[in-house]
Amino acid sequence: MESLKILINIVGIFLGWVVVHYLSVRREKEKEKRQLAEKTIGLIEELEKIAIDYHLHDGRLEASETDIWRLFAQIERYLSRMRLDRNKDETLYLIALRQAIMYENFGPDYHGPQMKDSKIIREIRVAADKIIAFLDTFVIKIC
Repeated sequence: MESLKILINIVGIFLGWVVVHYLSVRREKEKEKRQLAEKTIGLIEELEKIAIDYHLHDGRLEASETDIWRLFAQIERYLSRMRLDRNKDETLYLIALRQAIMYENFGPDYHGPQMKDSKIIREIRVAADKIIAFLDTFVIKIC
């Protein structure tokens, strides 16, 4: 009888450890995703600022073009690490942001500075706001 109580206690302790370990691992993964989402939001805000400055500048800024490509690559890496493939919206938003920044007046096709209220500048702001709102919602869901 005494050995049965000891065995039940050992099984209970082991099961408790398994549950606590599972919850701890899950919490760490959610924390990593939340941190990646916050870093990604920061990169998108930086990308938005550089892209708007690029399009407002009088003359082609090749260094800014390099920064824009680098930031896009980093954002794509972070998004893939977050494994958001349950919802493809982030890909569509990122494509919209890329098109807003690079479709017109970018690289060798640079034609000159834009006005602050130009279509290109508005599209950059809207696309950046959409992907940031999506990531904010994602962060709220995992909290």
